Amino acid sequence: MKNRPLRVLFIAAGLFAALAAALYFVHPMAPLLLLASLVVQLPIIAGLTRAGLASGYRERAAARRRRYDEDGDAGAWLAGEEAEAAAPGYRFWSSAARAQCALSRAEAMAALGRGNEAAALLAELPEDRLPETERARFEAVVETIRAGDEGAE
Repeated sequence: MKNRPLRVLFIAAGLFAALAAALYFVHPMAPLLLLASLVVQLPIIAGLTRAGLASGYRERAAARRRRYDEDGDAGAWLAGEEAEAAAPGYRFWSSAARAQCALSRAEAMAALGRGNEAAALLAELPEDRLPETERARFEAVVETIRAGDEGAE
C-alpha cells in the first residue's frame, strides 16, 4: 500500500470533526477543549505530516542510483530525480529532504557531463541542511565536477 500522507491528514481531520460533534452532546464545552488540545499538538502534527511527505524518497533515490550503477543510464536517473522535484508535494518537504534531492540531481547532472548546471545547483544547496551521512557524498560530487572541469581544459 502506498503511503499517502495528505489523504491520512484529511481522514484524521474528518474524524476529529465527527468526534467534536459527538462530544457536543456530552457537554457544549467539550469541542472547545478538544480544539484547544489540537492547537497545542499542532506543531507536532505538522512536523509528522511534513516528514511523511518526503517518506520513501531515500529508498526511491537509492533504487534509481542502483539502476544507474547497473546500466549506466544517467539520463533516466536524472529524469527520475527531476520528476521527484516536480511532484506536487515537493514544496512541502523538509529542507533537509529537498537538499538531498538537489544533491542527487546534481550528482546525476555531473554523471551526464553537465558540470556547470550541477555546480549551479550545488551553489544553491543549503549544505548545512544535509545530514552528516550525505556530506561525504556532497564532497564527492564537488570533486567529480572539478575533475570534469579539469578534463575539459
